[in-house]
Amino acid sequence: MIDPTIAKVLTGAGLLTGYHAGLANQESRDESFFERTRKETGILDKDKIETDPIFKAHLKTTQDKPTITTDEDGSSYVYKDWDKEEGKTIDTDKVQLQKDPSRYILAHELGHREARFGENPIERTAQNKMYQGVSPLIRSPALIALGYASPSSRRALAYGLAANYLNFTPMLISENAANRHAQKYMKETGQPVDRSLAREQLRNYGLGVGIDAIGHIGGGMLIKGLADNPHTKDYVRSFLHLDDIEKGGRVAKEVGKEAFNYLKHKVKEL
Repeated sequence: MIDPTIAKVLTGAGLLTGYHAGLANQESRDESFFERTRKETGILDKDKIETDPIFKAHLKTTQDKPTITTDEDGSSYVYKDWDKEEGKTIDTDKVQLQKDPSRYILAHELGHREARFGENPIERTAQNKMYQGVSPLIRSPALIALGYASPSSRRALAYGLAANYLNFTPMLISENAANRHAQKYMKETGQPVDRSLAREQLRNYGLGVGIDAIGHIGGGMLIKGLADNPHTKDYVRSFLHLDDIEKGGRVAKEVGKEAFNYLKHKVKEL
């Protein structure tokens, strides 16, 4: 029978391997999706964005115009940004488009903008208040701790995946809303798109949430297995010379105690 600590290490390492493989596969799926939107809806002319029928269809539902930038690393709708001069987060209204985006990508990012300013309260809340979910500074340690503390890998994965999907539910709601608005714009401009396009995009986001959870849980399980294995403990103690450090700490404590008593005695003499 395999040692439980070794099993933890192997399971954690396996999950981390799956996590990195999933990330690589995620990039491939995203690029495949973007390429499909280019083929099915055409490449956007970045010099004629504000005259594009999609942009005009969007403006029927919202006020003013967003700032639009092109040739970015990726496409997104930015509604929060960090102001260096003010030293705080400020509201923005900016559509960022990657190089040679499709017309559907423009429609999708404008769909996020409609979700932000539209009449649907669920969409507005998901987009404006809860899109990012719990901060990574809280979420990541919590998932790692779950992998570390759970008695079984199945329980850790069940709880971790459930928690991560619950955390990112507002993001998935917002992405679904943006897709629905995008399909509406495309239909109004005489270029309806197949619904499978939106389903593929949403599925990619859903897989990303699961991959994120698996990576953190695997890290926690790996740490637990290494921490509990006596051979690992001995190796770490030897590698870091912990015995010498502890001995030095005891000596330093005694010296400090004597120094404190000496100073206390001198203060009384003054």
